[in-house]
Amino acid sequence: LEELAVSHVPATCLALRASPWLRCLSVKFKSFSRDLADSDLALLANAGVLPPSLRKLRLVSVSSGFHDGGFAAIALGISRLQDLDQLELKVRWCDGVGDGGLAALSAGLPRKLQHLNLNLPSCPNIRDGVVAALAAGMPCNLLHLTLKFDFGSNIAEGSLAALAAALPRTLTTLDLRTPKMEDFDLTSVGEFVKKWGAPAEPG
Repeated sequence: LEELAVSHVPATCLALRASPWLRCLSVKFKSFSRDLADSDLALLANAGVLPPSLRKLRLVSVSSGFHDGGFAAIALGISRLQDLDQLELKVRWCDGVGDGGLAALSAGLPRKLQHLNLNLPSCPNIRDGVVAALAAGMPCNLLHLTLKFDFGSNIAEGSLAALAAALPRTLTTLDLRTPKMEDFDLTSVGEFVKKWGAPAEPG
């Protein structure tokens, strides 16, 4: 078994324990369920559940009861996946997730990661700290970056400028959406484009 798509965490964990060669995993948590708890994420992230062979991980949740503690748990699990090259995290309408959990996730991003998609609309406790943490933990070989914090997050222009300054030279695709985009001073993005298009400095 190399690919698995499921929507029930305990069953997922049993399947993963039996599939040490799994390469692609997609978990969709039950929509509009406040019964989902941080323990579900902790169960999924427990050592020995996520196989080290994993290359692509996708987690989707709508209106869950997750908090920063759950995100810190899954961040620990992801940090062990040293060969992971694609990560997608989509969480909507979740007021329990804020800067703390996503800072933990950013700090544990595998260095080989090439595709990162964080889609977190309508999460009002996501603030500038998330962007600062992403800038600090940006994988150095990232090729594709999608960040969607629109509809309810609270991210200021200054933090977006800091993020633009931290984007790696390897990046080929950037999709950035926040509530402040219409007011965002594009100077910082322009500076990144100049850096992006310049010849690489000899190593």
